[in-house]
Amino acid sequence: MADGEIQAINGPPGSGKTSMLRAVVASQWVSAALHQKPCPITLACGATNKSVTNVMRPSAIRFPIRPVCL
Repeated sequence: MADGEIQAINGPPGSGKTSMLRAVVASQWVSAALHQKPCPITLACGATNKSVTNVMRPSAIRFPIRPVCL
């Protein structure tokens, strides 16, 4: 995806949506680190606060991020 593009992810439970989104976020962060660029801003939206937390939580182990649920 190019900067500024948006990608919607939809599918039934258990189809790998969360895993795919985690991989995309990790890939963007690794790419930024390799090119010595600032870490990209990631926006995750979901039907529930839990769905957003599930996408962002694994990265919080290594990076000081906190999901904000509104």
